[in-house]
Amino acid sequence: MKPLKLKKLHLGMGVPKICVSITESDPLAIVAFAGQILTTSADIVEWRLDYFDEINDSEKNP
Repeated sequence: MKPLKLKKLHLGMGVPKICVSITESDPLAIVAFAGQILTTSADIVEWRLDYFDEINDSEKNP
């Protein structure tokens, strides 16, 4: 695998990176968990939209 550089983060080289997934289902919980992630040493955050309850709600997401 060819290393990938994202700003100052180098994937595919050096020490293993820490990725945290956000799997909360409602907006307030997503924001709260994202705030908690900021206090950790996570390198990458993955927001799992398949867990987000409102992803297919056309009234809330025109």
